[in-house]
Formats: sequence, C-alpha cells, structure tokens
Amino acid sequence: SALNEEIGNLKYTLQNYLYAIESGNKSGKNKTIRNLEKSYKKIQKLRKDLKKDEDEVLNRYLVRLKTNVTVIEDSLNGKK
Repeated sequence: SALNEEIGNLKYTLQNYLYAIESGNKSGKNKTIRNLEKSYKKIQKLRKDLKKDEDEVLNRYLVRLKTNVTVIEDSLNGKK
C-alpha cells in the first residue's frame, strides 16, 4: 500500500508539473521537478518487494516517465 500511495503522489506531482509548464510558472515547475525526483526515488526503494513481472512493468513505466520528462525539459531549455 505504501507503493500504491507513492505512485499516486507521483501521478499528482506529474500533473502539477504539466500545469506549471502550461501556465509558464518556472518556480512551480522547478519545485515539482524536485518532488518528482523524490517520489521516483521512493518508488525505486519500495519496488524491491514486488513480484518480478510486476517490477518489470513498473520499471517500464518509470523509464518512460523519466525519458519523457527529460525530453520536455530539453525542449524547454532549447536543446535538441
């Protein structure tokens, strides 16, 4: 249940991140990036108790999320 709660926090933080970008709130975006990183790290610690197949699915989503956030950040910073 702690893992599910942290995944819920990650979803909420991701949503706030996207709202901050959309509204041009740079300080809000930076704050949510830090919160995303904290939540991501907590999930990485909590997932050790999962079954192998559940862990693999979660890992795929986490990698995709991290990649997409990196792509968004790079595009906002003018990198290609």
